Amino acid sequence: MEAIYEAAIELLTEGGWEAVTVGEIERRSGVSRGTFYLRFPTRDALVDYVGERMMAELLEHQAMIFTPLMAGGEISVEHAAALAVRGMVDVFEKTGRVMARTVRADPPPRDMVAVADLDRDVATVLRRGVGDDPQMRGAIEFSIELCFAALVARHRPVRTFQDHRALTREEFVAHLSDSVGAYLTEQVRRLRD
Repeated sequence: MEAIYEAAIELLTEGGWEAVTVGEIERRSGVSRGTFYLRFPTRDALVDYVGERMMAELLEHQAMIFTPLMAGGEISVEHAAALAVRGMVDVFEKTGRVMARTVRADPPPRDMVAVADLDRDVATVLRRGVGDDPQMRGAIEFSIELCFAALVARHRPVRTFQDHRALTREEFVAHLSDSVGAYLTEQVRRLRD
């Protein structure tokens, strides 16, 4: 099972769900076709297994990262932005490249649960910096969408702009944290004025 799972993850990373074929799984895992079909009667059964296991691993990893970040009292907007961005980067480092490739037109409910959990956790961290004012909800949501879009774009196997220099992980985290922190600081200032 482990060899099949690892082969499926490799294939997902390289080419998305379309790349996950029984023949490629057989070749990469060293598991015979007969053994594969004993475990998974169809390719769709494998896709379901891989998706469920991947989401379970993601949720576990996410909880490990965000639980300590959500604890505590109020902090500065900049610190909250830095914590939230670094937390999202850490989650994506484990599964981001695979997540970016596994987007499906009909995401199963388990995928939506993982996204909703990540959204909730990041919002909780950001509220530590901006407070609980309902008028800040839109600014928090926009900040999360900005981070998510930046992370998906960063983990895509093909760069959109060929001539730009790829940022290191720390440069990426710093620039994204600064952008989110500056945006939220401005939104808090406007709310108070």
